[in-house]
Amino acid sequence: MGYSREEQETVLRYDSIERKWIAYSAYPPHIRRIRQLAEIIGDEEVDENGNTVSIRATMGEKCVKISRPKQISEEHKAKLIENAKHIRRKNT
Repeated sequence: MGYSREEQETVLRYDSIERKWIAYSAYPPHIRRIRQLAEIIGDEEVDENGNTVSIRATMGEKCVKISRPKQISEEHKAKLIENAKHIRRKNT
């Protein structure tokens, strides 16, 4: 059994000397993503069913990006919606 919702967290720490991100997570979607990006997997906590419930790993400098959220106009948003509808129709 994993952690409760209140206990699930993800912590990212940047080491400026080694230029690496150190990640810890007990949140399942982040555990899966960290496993994909990790250069080195350190500690890994596994439950009685063999499921990973927490992970600590080292990731490269470019694996984490901190930026402002995208701001799109209503016109652009409407155009994106129309394009998506067109693609869905085309694929069915």
